[in-house]
Amino acid sequence: MKKNKLNEDVRQKILKNPDLVLLDQEIFMSLINENNFSDDENIVDIRNIFLKRLGAKLENLKNANDKILKNAYENQLSVNKIHKCCLSVLDSKTIQELFMKLFDEFPIFLKINSLKIVLEKTVQFDGDIKNIKYASKEELLDFSKFVGLTESRLVILREDLSYEHRFNLGLDSSQDNVESEAILSLNIKNKGLGFIFLEANDKKTFSIDQATDYLEFLSKIISKQIENLS
Repeated sequence: MKKNKLNEDVRQKILKNPDLVLLDQEIFMSLINENNFSDDENIVDIRNIFLKRLGAKLENLKNANDKILKNAYENQLSVNKIHKCCLSVLDSKTIQELFMKLFDEFPIFLKINSLKIVLEKTVQFDGDIKNIKYASKEELLDFSKFVGLTESRLVILREDLSYEHRFNLGLDSSQDNVESEAILSLNIKNKGLGFIFLEANDKKTFSIDQATDYLEFLSKIISKQIENLS
């Protein structure tokens, strides 16, 4: 069988942009078949380019798949964490037990460092409820407006905690080395406002590019259960 001579101009174009050939299976298979061409040395050069480019593509594909699997795994873990929190909230029989679980169990379930709650001063509960800070409705509304919480946006993630509005609610991030937080909005009987601060020492725990769907669902569950028990 007569072998073809690979044109030098064609060879240079292929070397500069091997993707042109990699995207066409027929051309690719023809070029890597040594029986088709007489200039075997040049074909070897092209094959090496193809192998390097294919290796890079495979590595990129592997990294992309690893990232997808990692995100899916982390997402599944997040679902499980939120489910545990919701079940714990719904299993509470008294308002005291509910807040005790929020403070004691949520940091364990969510793998965070601390949790703080700030409620409107007009919200009153029977019994001795500890570790809750209180603020005026005006202070809470001002805080809500500042961080961007609305009736349709119940959760805000923040990585910058050095802002005055947080300090005005009696929260000191530097004291606990807090680097990121999730702020969950509470609406109790449509007349009492409140916030739950999930605090972490790692900026990545509540990075601003994360979705908040599960945390928003959790905030609704907590608000409803507080209404039911109070």
